[in-house]
Amino acid sequence: MNTQASVLQTGKTFTPQQQINALHQISIALSRSLDMEQTLQSMLQTLNDIAHMQYGLVSLFDQNRSALFVQAVHGIDPEIVKDIKSIRYRMGEGIMGTVMHQGHSLVIPKVADDGRFLDRLNLYDYGLPFICVPIPGTNHQPIGVLAAQPQSIEESELPARTRFMEMVANLIGHSVRLIGKVQSEHEA
Repeated sequence: MNTQASVLQTGKTFTPQQQINALHQISIALSRSLDMEQTLQSMLQTLNDIAHMQYGLVSLFDQNRSALFVQAVHGIDPEIVKDIKSIRYRMGEGIMGTVMHQGHSLVIPKVADDGRFLDRLNLYDYGLPFICVPIPGTNHQPIGVLAAQPQSIEESELPARTRFMEMVANLIGHSVRLIGKVQSEHEA
C-alpha cells in the first residue's frame, strides 16, 4: 500500500510537529534558487511529499493582462506543464479568481459540491476538499494564489490545513518579491 493511500484511509492528522517540519522544508525549497519556475516547482513537490497536499498550483497576477496565470503545478505530466502557462483566471472568475479578488482564503469541503470550481487542468479529485489562499504582496494586496487538495477527507482538519497553506503563501510571496527584485536589479 502506498503512503498516499494510507493517509487517505487512516485519516491521519497533520500534527503541529509535521507542520513545522513541512514549513522548514518548504522554506529551504523556496530559498535554493532565483529561478522562479524551478523554485515554485520544488516547493510544490515538497508540499505534496511532506504536507500531503496534492495537485499544488501557484498562479500569479499579471498586471498588464489583468488576470491570474498559472506559473507552476504539481501532479501532472511535465510535457503538459508547458501548455498550462496560457491558462488564466480573471478577477472574480472561479475559485482562484474569487480568492484573488477578495483577498481571503476559500475552502471547499468537497469539490463536487461547488459550482464555482472550474478545473481547467482536469486534474482534481471531486471527492476531496480544495484549499485556495491568496499570496500576499505589498500593502496586503494579493500577488497571486496558492491552491492544493489535502489527501484526506477529514473536514475537522481543514482549518489547520488552511492556516498552514496561508503560512506557505506568505513564504511564497516573500520569495516571489525577492526574485522579482533581483531580476529587476540585474536588468538595470
